[in-house]
Amino acid sequence: MDGIDWSQLTNDQVEQVLVRCEANVAAIRAVQAAGLAEADRRQLPTADGSRSLQEWASGRLDVSHSTAKDLARLSRSRHPRVRADLASGEITFERAVAETRLVQAGATEAQRVASRGWDIAGVFRLAGRRRRMSKVDEREAYEGRYFFMQPNLDSSRADVRMSLFGVDAEILRQAAARRADQLPDPPDGRATKAQRMADALVSIAQDSLGGDLPDGLAGPGPIATVMVDAALAAATRGEAGAEIPGGTRIGPNTLEEILCDGRVEVNVNGARPLGVGPLAAVVSGRLRRHVIARDGGVCSVAGCNSGYRLQVHHIVPRSLGGTNDPSNLCCLCWYHHHVMIHGSGYRIDPDSPPQRRRLLAPTHVRDRSPPRVRG
Repeated sequence: MDGIDWSQLTNDQVEQVLVRCEANVAAIRAVQAAGLAEADRRQLPTADGSRSLQEWASGRLDVSHSTAKDLARLSRSRHPRVRADLASGEITFERAVAETRLVQAGATEAQRVASRGWDIAGVFRLAGRRRRMSKVDEREAYEGRYFFMQPNLDSSRADVRMSLFGVDAEILRQAAARRADQLPDPPDGRATKAQRMADALVSIAQDSLGGDLPDGLAGPGPIATVMVDAALAAATRGEAGAEIPGGTRIGPNTLEEILCDGRVEVNVNGARPLGVGPLAAVVSGRLRRHVIARDGGVCSVAGCNSGYRLQVHHIVPRSLGGTNDPSNLCCLCWYHHHVMIHGSGYRIDPDSPPQRRRLLAPTHVRDRSPPRVRG
């Protein structure tokens, strides 16, 4: 199929070519499965020092462990119909793997054929329902749980991987989905489901951290220690030179969020060897309660009536000369404060009414104009 001029094909023709390609892949996988069965019979993996057929296939075929595992499963399948359908291209490689698992779980031939009416994920679920789990299996599944966080090279973000016992995973999924449903839609409507679930998990974690703060300090904000290289921060307008313990680098938006409504301890490395700021509430508890009461005990963004984890926000950022004067403060829910403003770059329109604050979309252009200081 080399040399296809895709631009000359209709939509149906493009789809047909892709389907034929997948049928060819299926036929080749069937040949590989048969070859692996012969390699297994000859004990080639053992002769080459591999611990398993899966390990041997992964190394020799240069495929992922998951693909090698599926090929090994197919090679040992005693269901000839699945292999025959794969070789003819009637079913895809992934469906052959799913049907093999279904048969190994005890499904009848009629049930295997009926599973063609399900998508591949559905076939895996059917197989999962039939899979027996002993107490030993259950314990092994539970003991395999883990949580791992890997920051990137500059610690500006981190990848999170975890494996949970089935029931615990469902609890996490339901909790995140429920919290995600409670979060309002962004003005541009561009938040994906994955982004909303990520916001929901951070929101739940924020609840855990903020629940035990003494009354009158800083409300729901975290206790934060910020290490600042004064010269570097000044030279880059706050885009470099600030980090929190552990090396996690923070930028202007994150620093502004901490300076809005947290308990903050700023350690400045400048002209002097070290200047250490006191641990204090950026906005006092009394002032915070005043702003929340003034704004009616709900988020002040127009159309939002959320009272979830209300936070006080500086309309003109402190880095641009904004003060703690009540006229420069507004009450925002966690979503609008953490996600929309400090996460997505929106700003409060300073000319909008106090109880009907409007959001200004990010311009993605550095503002070089002089700061506007209110009150």
